Amino acid sequence: MRRICLLALGGFAAAQNIVDLPGRKIGGNASTDGPPCRRKGAVFEAVDVDKIVLFSGKTKDEHCNAGHMSLVGDAWLLELNPRSEASWTKIEPRGAAARRSPADISRPSPRWKSGGAGLGNKLYVFAGCNIKSGGKNTFLDDLWVLDPATAEWTACLLYTSPSPRDATLSRMPSSA
Repeated sequence: MRRICLLALGGFAAAQNIVDLPGRKIGGNASTDGPPCRRKGAVFEAVDVDKIVLFSGKTKDEHCNAGHMSLVGDAWLLELNPRSEASWTKIEPRGAAARRSPADISRPSPRWKSGGAGLGNKLYVFAGCNIKSGGKNTFLDDLWVLDPATAEWTACLLYTSPSPRDATLSRMPSSA
């Protein structure tokens, strides 16, 4: 039998809960090294029936950045285990991608208001907005793919691309 549940997460609310639709709480806030800090404008997409990836966003969380508004460029995997509580695991980039510098192109820059879609156990992230010095928004037009199993990001070469933008919405059709 397939269980249908609702996951309530996001914004600047402190609680993160997973609730069966009849109302029975089945987990939440359990973690191996999380949960991630509160954020808004993040990508939050299912990459499998029991795995959801949270990427980037904007936060003013005192645990992330001493209460200063800034972007986070981290990725987290939420595993919805039907036999125990949900667990968060930070997806740590490996190899060259782990060494972030301003010129780093081995993973996406921190951003918010990106479009995201889960397809084939991977997360696709398109566009968004980052904040440059002086507080000016810069709109993006890049496409990245995250493989949560290997913690590897891949930049996709786009021969043609829509204009840079934020507040995008992406959805992939589910397979039958």
